[in-house]
Amino acid sequence: MRFVTIGFAHAHIDAAVSGFRQLPGVELVGIADSDAQRLADRQAKLGVPAYADYRAMLDALRPDFAAVCPANADKAAVIVECAARGVHVFADKPLVTRRPHLEQVERAVQASGIEVWAYLELRYYAPLVEIKRRIDAGQIGEVVSVYATGPHKLSLPSRTPEMLDAERNGGVLVDLGCHDVDLARWFTGREPLEVTAYLSKRRFLQLDNFWDTAQALYRFAGEVSVYIEPSWLQPDASAFWGDSRVMVVGTLGTLEYRTCDQSVTLVTVERGEEPVTPEPAPVSILEDFVATLRGHGSGTLTTAETLATMRAIITAHEAALAGRTLPCAPPHRP
Repeated sequence: MRFVTIGFAHAHIDAAVSGFRQLPGVELVGIADSDAQRLADRQAKLGVPAYADYRAMLDALRPDFAAVCPANADKAAVIVECAARGVHVFADKPLVTRRPHLEQVERAVQASGIEVWAYLELRYYAPLVEIKRRIDAGQIGEVVSVYATGPHKLSLPSRTPEMLDAERNGGVLVDLGCHDVDLARWFTGREPLEVTAYLSKRRFLQLDNFWDTAQALYRFAGEVSVYIEPSWLQPDASAFWGDSRVMVVGTLGTLEYRTCDQSVTLVTVERGEEPVTPEPAPVSILEDFVATLRGHGSGTLTTAETLATMRAIITAHEAALAGRTLPCAPPHRP
């Protein structure tokens, strides 16, 4: 299986490229980037043909799939071009930044039938896989609410201008919050009905078009409430890149995950509090994407799931800008 990489705007894609290259029968055959320096740097490291124009690369190499990571706001156009050529897409998150882009991608997927995934790897992290397994086993009863906080380090000197412009990166809700709402959809197996959200700038006042703090409160089907709070407020001096917490509250107990120590804790009505040792995740997101293209994926993530998550988080962004609660449309199923 042959793949190419389009854009190296974020370091996430380097990890994906490295991981794909380690999978049996998967070969990187070309790279493209509009930034000449990034392109030269990656060609020196990867040793494959490099193209300034990704469309020319797609036409010349005819790959099976593309690992995609231009600026967030440019991903939709790349995905549409890949779809027109029948090339599957694995993109860094967020998949898209605004509703018109999402609708462009949905139409392209509908017309082409390609797989389009975002790098929503939390569905494949062992601690969160363990939480999902225990929810499905009924250990905390019926899910009542999901609570996720995600303060991240901004590390301002390391950021490119496009990472600090909300129109280019999508804003903190879309950029970071997509992980949280994706987990909530996965844990509950339910879809959001409405959302209220807020965006603000509290620390990085010197940045013009940038929000560093966000909150969103969703009402999901089945009267499940979901609260997410992504931000760029983790101090750079912290030992952890992000001190995220995920808590799922049920009628019979709670499950909580903390990134700072990778701990999972189960608290139940019958047994009280106990630490949980997660079992290894059965498959990585990269392995599962390739397996899906080969016809035997796990179904943990799909194109439809990716698009539904992006629709949910984009609606939260729109609710924050509108200053009112907005209904969440049912997910479009390609």
